[in-house]
Amino acid sequence: MRIALLVHGLPPEHCTGVEVHALALARAFAGRGHAVECFTQVADPARPHLSQERVVLAEGIAVTRLAVNVPAQDERGRRIVRGAAEAFARFLDREKPDVLHVEHALRVGPAGLHAARERGIPLVVQAHDPLAISLDHLLLRTDGAPLPLESDGRPTADALARNALGRACLERSLATGEHGAVVLPDWLPARLADELAELLDGELTGERAAEHARQERELAQETDEWCGAFAAADLFCASSEGLGELLRAGGVRVDRIVPCGIDARDLRRLRDTRERRDGEPLRFGVLGGLRPHKGAHVAIDAFALLRAEGVTDVRLALRGEGEGLETRTLQARAADLGAQCSGAFASADLPRLLAELDCLLVPSIWPENAPFVIREAFAAGVPVIASEIGPLPESLAKGGGVLVRAGDARALADAMRDLATDRERFEALRRSIPAPLSVEAEAARWEALFGGLVDRARGERERRRSALPHHLHDFAVRVSALERTPLRELVARAFDGVDRLARAVAPHASGRSGAALAGALESPDGPREALAEAARHAAWNASVADQRDGEVSTLEGALAWREEQLREREARLAWREEHLRDLERERDWTAEQLEARDAAVRAAEAASDEARVGREAAEERADWLAERVEVLERESDWLRGASDRLREQSDQLRADVEAVNADRRAELEERDWLRDSLADRAAHLAEAQHALSDLQSTLQALEAERDWLRASSYDAERRAAALESRADGLSADLRRASSELSDRDAHLRFLRGELVAFARALGADVAEDAKLPAALTAARSELSRRTRELAWRADEMAQASGEASRGLAKLLGAAALRRARDWSEGGSV
Repeated sequence: MRIALLVHGLPPEHCTGVEVHALALARAFAGRGHAVECFTQVADPARPHLSQERVVLAEGIAVTRLAVNVPAQDERGRRIVRGAAEAFARFLDREKPDVLHVEHALRVGPAGLHAARERGIPLVVQAHDPLAISLDHLLLRTDGAPLPLESDGRPTADALARNALGRACLERSLATGEHGAVVLPDWLPARLADELAELLDGELTGERAAEHARQERELAQETDEWCGAFAAADLFCASSEGLGELLRAGGVRVDRIVPCGIDARDLRRLRDTRERRDGEPLRFGVLGGLRPHKGAHVAIDAFALLRAEGVTDVRLALRGEGEGLETRTLQARAADLGAQCSGAFASADLPRLLAELDCLLVPSIWPENAPFVIREAFAAGVPVIASEIGPLPESLAKGGGVLVRAGDARALADAMRDLATDRERFEALRRSIPAPLSVEAEAARWEALFGGLVDRARGERERRRSALPHHLHDFAVRVSALERTPLRELVARAFDGVDRLARAVAPHASGRSGAALAGALESPDGPREALAEAARHAAWNASVADQRDGEVSTLEGALAWREEQLREREARLAWREEHLRDLERERDWTAEQLEARDAAVRAAEAASDEARVGREAAEERADWLAERVEVLERESDWLRGASDRLREQSDQLRADVEAVNADRRAELEERDWLRDSLADRAAHLAEAQHALSDLQSTLQALEAERDWLRASSYDAERRAAALESRADGLSADLRRASSELSDRDAHLRFLRGELVAFARALGADVAEDAKLPAALTAARSELSRRTRELAWRADEMAQASGEASRGLAKLLGAAALRRARDWSEGGSV
């Protein structure tokens, strides 16, 4: 069976619970003889974004890693990488799995699951968290408080949108990588903590209200996409009963509960060799994650309470994955208290770390499903103190641990002190540890479920083929087999067939292996992916060029508008200057008139009152004209300044347009180069496809010859089968005849014995076989004689009986005679 396994990360890049379990499950499938192809993602700047690299591990597992080098640009991008679903679809087309097992669909998203269903591949989803009912699968707010839930257990749309606003606020304020999905307010600066509280609980207005409404719409749409993808699965399973109940309450169809197993081979030895440590401090530890929702800060608070109370026989160690802000905060507090705190560790270090612990702490503040670290601790003989929240208590239902209230440092400290002071209770807790489920047992259960789905898919294909004409049935079977064969194997078979043909035609020629060329042509980073990458790059360049065209058009429109405004301003300025010249000419004429009148007034000192009034009016008009000239001069100066500024803006716009045109020309040249390169690659691909077509033609000819030979062989086999059937019939007839002869011989011997006994009974001498006929003849004569004698005697007896009956009837009467006969026959009288 070819099994494809989808997970968002694998070791060594990602070493948390689900990722480690996915690799262990893949190894278990491979150990049971199945071909396993894993698809995951990794940040690899050395490769192009969304390129694929396939590596075969030592266990025979093939891992295809998708390069994801672009950070999330929005809330949706945290869960779904644009283009990852298309890359996953190409992976499915290349590997042709019989079944797809989904450990986690982050990064690929719902479209990747639909790609499997569109190709008729049975889809199995294993849920490890409540993603099917909440995009915030921790069910926590950004500040660590529980999310407000609806009556069915789903988070409210308002809470999800506010969480998105809170994350965006932290991303703007903190450096990249400084926080996860949850940040405790005590770890933040006061201003940032107040802003986060306002976003999560305060009244939203203006742009925040509009962004909140947009987030509600987008998150509701994405939730519908995830729910639709999960509902389309052939089998949707949960890894614990508690998670199954949570999902069912939210309206999700849960078909089965399939608990997860672990690879405990390296851990069982620890359980067998673990010794009692009386008189030494009890070593507690948190392993696997230092992020706030894992509750490492609760363990630090509990340890601080024990230190304040003078409890010295306990030790605490924190080791796990975390971001910069939370790791620095925990390390600072641990150093003050004398505890240890270090970063992430490799999977190979887990046995050593568990060997250094006496008791594991799992102080989660989110409704955690079924932590793998609990089962790993049980396998190593380490008891557990865990939070009583969500499905988590199910992991301790059979013993081996103590439950405390989630987020309660006082309760955790009391539980730690009780085990440290009462070592008998601690030893009893160790003895109650149940054996965890092995990953091999889990793989066997999945194998049975996969087999049913694959058989159903095969039956569906056969049902569709049965509707075809009879003469197309064999052809459809071959086509179906080819469709379900990985492309790498098809190409390798084609080249190997060419090699065999070449060796048959020219035995002394050096052979060529088709597998290497097939791997080069069909590898994830081969020509197909290169062409896909070139096509994506060309499409991106085309979109950028279109965007630049739009920007250039906008700038050209702005420039044209500015030039039109400049022309209007220049026309107005010319009109103002012409008007100013007219006013200046009028002022000069008025001044001349005023001087003439002054001369006339001086010549005629005895002028009339009307002349004096006219002079005053002329002076007033001259003053008004002077003021008007000053106003026009100031307006003219302003217009000249505005004109200069418009010229400068026009020059700047022309420079911007020229720069944009230069960028546009460069983009066009790059696009033309990419088109030429794409054309060259397409030509090379066409040549390769042509060669492949020739090889396919040769392969078809070989297949036709093989079919003819197969038909000839089939006829010969049919004739041989007919001859064998006829031979079997003759053999059966011979055996039956032999049996009948044996029966007849036995019967003859029996009859001879009977005849000999009969002859001897009649007194004949049959010591020799030759005398038997004569003896039989004599016996037959004697028998006839005796038969006649017996018949005569019977008649005599009948007559005597009749006479006796008549005599008795006369003596006794008829009734007495009947009673006598009845008595003589055994009846009652």
